[in-house]
Amino acid sequence: MRCLLTLLVLSIASASSAAAHDDLERQIANASAELERAPGNESFRILRSDLYRRHGQWSEAFADLAAVVENRESDVFAQARARLFLDMGYPRAAQTVIEARLRTHPESGPLRLLRSEALAARGESTAAVAELDRFLATSEAPEPDHFLARARLVAGAQPDRAAAERALSGLDEGLERLGPLPSLQLVAIDLELARGTPERALERLDALAAGSDRKESWLVRRADILATTGRAQEARAAYEDALRAIRRLRPKQRGTARIRSLEHHVLERLACASPTESPTPSPGTTP
Repeated sequence: MRCLLTLLVLSIASASSAAAHDDLERQIANASAELERAPGNESFRILRSDLYRRHGQWSEAFADLAAVVENRESDVFAQARARLFLDMGYPRAAQTVIEARLRTHPESGPLRLLRSEALAARGESTAAVAELDRFLATSEAPEPDHFLARARLVAGAQPDRAAAERALSGLDEGLERLGPLPSLQLVAIDLELARGTPERALERLDALAAGSDRKESWLVRRADILATTGRAQEARAAYEDALRAIRRLRPKQRGTARIRSLEHHVLERLACASPTESPTPSPGTTP
């Protein structure tokens, strides 16, 4: 039973990413088929409840949880019930469920993450950050989203320079533990700009560009930062570098909506910088 519950925890933990690609109704049908074959299988009962939750079928989700008997005193049951309350907009009820379980099982990392979410939803940002701090201090395999969530809470709780610095410190901890992830570094760049340290933002951006085969997006971002900090000549040179990088791409790559939009942005910025000497648009591009 313990192994089965562990597998179920993993299944629920990965369901959010799987649901983005798979058909939830099909997943619910599969879980229902399993329950028809084995009506007493509470693991599938909890799993189906979680799938109903993701599908917005609150009553069905509660009905499945109400049918659970043997596994009511498990982490996975507490997680499913708390998440259901959170999604329905009842963070206080979710927190009550979570804290009841944590009193006997304080080592549960997933429940501590949920408690942080519940606290944040109730506007208790400081307590939510403290919960994430405890989780990250003991977690052997944290995910980028955990560091991003903490940075957002820290920066949003008191939007000043000190908060930005603390948020940056937390992101740097994530970069040290997880490696040079763009998802963390991009948020760090925004925070550097918010606290008035554009040079540090450019250093971080250059580090991203150095590790990337495709440079055009980073070059455009660099040019935008230079432009917003009043370094017009450097910004123009960076936009020109970005335009050259875009035009070196293969036709199929340049034909994507993202690259067309990027090129349009660069051409606009160059035209604003020097209307009489703006570069010639490439074929099919509307400046």
